[in-house]
Amino acid sequence: MTWLNQQITDSSVRATVISIAGQADAVGEAGGGLALGAVGNAFGIPAALAAGGAVLSPVLALYGRAIRHHGREPELEDAAATAPV
Repeated sequence: MTWLNQQITDSSVRATVISIAGQADAVGEAGGGLALGAVGNAFGIPAALAAGGAVLSPVLALYGRAIRHHGREPELEDAAATAPV
């Protein structure tokens, strides 16, 4: 949330992005929580924890990309620099 607040300078856009992020988080918790809870009930807590780790593992690629680009999106910055105002 802090990163979002730092990156978005327009307050009306910031409110919309924060709202969408909150809604996506709630949908993920509702859907993923139910599925992982079912795995936990059927196969035990260790299986649910392993499944949760497996579901989140693709995020490591996104973190790696963010680190390589220093938290910036070069394609978007290039497009913004060449866009007519």
